[in-house]
Amino acid sequence: YGGAPSKPSKPYCINEFSNTHTCDDWEIDSYNNALRSYKYDVERFVDNLQGYLRNAKDYVNCQIRNI
Repeated sequence: YGGAPSKPSKPYCINEFSNTHTCDDWEIDSYNNALRSYKYDVERFVDNLQGYLRNAKDYVNCQIRNI
């Protein structure tokens, strides 16, 4: 299932402390696109983990029935 996705780094031009930035529009757009992609990857990762857990539960129940 692979590892958890890595959250994109904030651009150097963002100052979280003062809630301001000196970024060009393309930098902000690029960061926002990276965040959207990250969100999608996290959702896929969670879905895969949930599927793994369902399969593991099914396997355990099958083994119990076969005892």
